[in-house]
Amino acid sequence: MEQLAKTVVFADLTGSTGLFETAGNVAATQIVTRCTQALGVHLARAGGRVIKYLGDGVLALFDDPVAAVDASARAQDVLRDLPADAGVSATLGVKTGIERGFIIEHDGDCYGDAVNVAARLSDRAQANEILIGESVYKALPAAKRQSCHSLDRLTIKGKAEPLPVWRIDWSRTAETTMTIPLEMYELHTGQRVIQRIDLERL
Repeated sequence: MEQLAKTVVFADLTGSTGLFETAGNVAATQIVTRCTQALGVHLARAGGRVIKYLGDGVLALFDDPVAAVDASARAQDVLRDLPADAGVSATLGVKTGIERGFIIEHDGDCYGDAVNVAARLSDRAQANEILIGESVYKALPAAKRQSCHSLDRLTIKGKAEPLPVWRIDWSRTAETTMTIPLEMYELHTGQRVIQRIDLERL
């Protein structure tokens, strides 16, 4: 199996558990699906490739770590800019983990230490936080590193030793990037069709 160097992005919604309690299963499922699909489209148009949707999260791969960080910094704007009739609650946010390394793609999924670390960083992140590993930090230009704050070393589940982790100041990073309205992006491309849940059947 071929190993390729990729930047792995795990983006997860926060606040969705409470949404199911307040809005009910059907409405909450519709809202969460709209949000995750919007995040997937956003990551794809920013240069990523969506591997899969994970309930209230998205897993995507990027060739360019800078593009991955910039896209993640705009994720909160994506939710805020959804149409009012989408029913998105102000309590919903996004937390993201990003790591870079060699991965293997197999049978529609991806595997590797970078995948595991990105997932754990997403778990450790708070609402609207972006946590990145050392490989991503080292790949960023000096200007981008100014938006990074070292958290020293964090204990990551499954890792023998604590890992150096940085938090991205996404508000500063987002100021240097541009967002294209979702309606300007074609969901169905010639290379890949982003599958959507049929909400009418829920």
